[in-house]
Amino acid sequence: MVIEIPKQLQNPEFRFCLLKPKSKIPFEKDWHKNGYAFDNPKLLTYISNGGNYGVIGGYGNLRIIDKDKVELPIELETFTIKTGSGGRHFYIITDYKNNHVFVNGMGEVRANNYQVVGAGCIHPNGNQYIIEKDLPILTISREDFQELIKDYIKTNDGDRPLDETLEKYTNKEIKGEDTSRSGLEYRKVLALLRKGKTRVEIYEEMKAYSKWSIAPEQYRSTTFEKAESFFLEEQEQIKLQKNVINEPTQECLDILKNPKLFEMIIKELDKKIEGEEKSKKAITLSLCSVWNKNSEVPLNTLVSSESSAGKSYICKSIIKLFPKEIIEYRTKITPEAFTYWKNGEEWNWDGKICYLEDISQGILDAPTFKVMCSEGSIATIVIKQKAVDIEVKGKPVMLITTARTNPNTEILNRFQIIGLDESSKQTRAIVFRQARQKNGMAYNESVVNSLRFLKRKNVYIPYAENIATFLDKNYNFNAIRLRRDFSRLLDLIKCSAVLHQYQRKELDSETIEATEQDYFIASDVINFIQTATFKGLTHKLTKAFDCCKELREFTSKEIHAHFPFVNQKMWYNYLDDLCERGMLTAELRKTEESKKQVTFYKINEDGGFSLPNYTELLQNITIDTLDTNDTNDTIVTNDNEKRENNCKNCKNYNDFPHIIIKNDVKDEILLKEILEDFDK
Repeated sequence: MVIEIPKQLQNPEFRFCLLKPKSKIPFEKDWHKNGYAFDNPKLLTYISNGGNYGVIGGYGNLRIIDKDKVELPIELETFTIKTGSGGRHFYIITDYKNNHVFVNGMGEVRANNYQVVGAGCIHPNGNQYIIEKDLPILTISREDFQELIKDYIKTNDGDRPLDETLEKYTNKEIKGEDTSRSGLEYRKVLALLRKGKTRVEIYEEMKAYSKWSIAPEQYRSTTFEKAESFFLEEQEQIKLQKNVINEPTQECLDILKNPKLFEMIIKELDKKIEGEEKSKKAITLSLCSVWNKNSEVPLNTLVSSESSAGKSYICKSIIKLFPKEIIEYRTKITPEAFTYWKNGEEWNWDGKICYLEDISQGILDAPTFKVMCSEGSIATIVIKQKAVDIEVKGKPVMLITTARTNPNTEILNRFQIIGLDESSKQTRAIVFRQARQKNGMAYNESVVNSLRFLKRKNVYIPYAENIATFLDKNYNFNAIRLRRDFSRLLDLIKCSAVLHQYQRKELDSETIEATEQDYFIASDVINFIQTATFKGLTHKLTKAFDCCKELREFTSKEIHAHFPFVNQKMWYNYLDDLCERGMLTAELRKTEESKKQVTFYKINEDGGFSLPNYTELLQNITIDTLDTNDTNDTIVTNDNEKRENNCKNCKNYNDFPHIIIKNDVKDEILLKEILEDFDK
């Protein structure tokens, strides 16, 4: 069945918004300010594919009476819709401009910045919104409309006559979401309503605010009722959402229990993104940290590449796969905003993804941003020369993009950095994809909806100590960054586990156990990101390091002379950053040309850690590769102290210090036999 906009609403002044399928909830930012015309291609395409749409009150003086209960004695000969729950929507054109809530929950007046579900849409209970009276929209004067509704409006103005109250309302236009003289009172009242406070209790607490305490009763009443109206609609939406998504459908369960779930998600991304296979996996898996409860620091990601490389497009495409209700997206933000953001609301950042686009160096260096990226805090700020404590609750998973910043060590401790493919081959592939016009393919809604049923879980990794033992035997624990790198490796394993939680063993109601598949997925991602992420290379530092690798050993003057794409001062900064990340080593030497000592830089060959396959990991085997020109043999050394001592006591120990096996050891039975022979 194809949904169509009724002819009565095909007015160029009217505006519409997009709602989630089988839902009453708008999902686009500022939907009430940026509505669609009835013939907008995006709107028509969306509803033709099964999406719901909303009719926004206010545009073209269109108002809607939303009658929820039959007890409301209002009946009009106008364009009327029977709702999915059995109520009625009466469409009216009038210059009356104010929203109202009717007494006893009988309905509302949707006059400005509110929407009702349109005809043809599907209610969360599965019923359809149908046209009951296919009549022209009734035009009515403000006075007549006021007379129609005055006996049913909720009001608390003491002894003031209701018609006098309405007259004052209608003489003062109320714009936007905030009807108070200051948004602070509105937000505070809303926060108190969410805490379950009564009107009397709220009025008492609000006396602490000067504007509220000296304002007339009309101001306080209007502010409270506006907040209450929003709160009631919010509660209705929450209730509907809970009813809709309490239990996954069989189709969703099949997807969530599919062992190839991660591959399925990456294939969905192929519909939007050309190439970038490793980047897609790394960003997507990292964002799954939003469902990981036992991570001390969120797995934050910074995507760095040149302008026009497609950072924002790729991140937006990935974000759209995740539930919209857990996403907070901003294209611009100031450092101070992190202190005030969501303040005054019952809000917790746990289980949320915060996506910030094209951030500046000032944001990265801001102390409030650093705190936001790592843990909740209580910030002390100054308002009107008074110190005020503001609590930031929870830890969001951060995804940010940038082209011009240079992250310092503190940011590297909080973020993994992922670069994009800037090669001419990738550019060619993108251009031809655009020429074939393939970017318009929609995601499989079943895959997108399935992710809504994932819960936040703790993850136990039974082989974590095996990884630590492997690193202890093969890598230098003197490197401080190994603490950070190991923690991120474990977090990536947990990310895979929570994504596949419907397939993992439950240790209790809150905890699942990671498996071999999670180790494999995390290892695959790390093999890509550790060269840049674990070293902290932005795209500019990557370019600088590639130049350094060509010279191998050099001074700052030499590197600038060979690669003058930036000035020498900038090269000093690049070299310092590369030394800080362990990519270069520096030492002072005397030269024949200069009497003073000169700093020489040299490439550091330390290439991060590589991981064994899962079987080798569980066997506690130390893996080394022979560095010769004629062999790729692998040395497998038993990691058992008893066996080692027995070998050392053997008279042939010096002749046969190791067992050499061709290629990788993957057959567990063969490996067991070899080790038994080794014992003998």
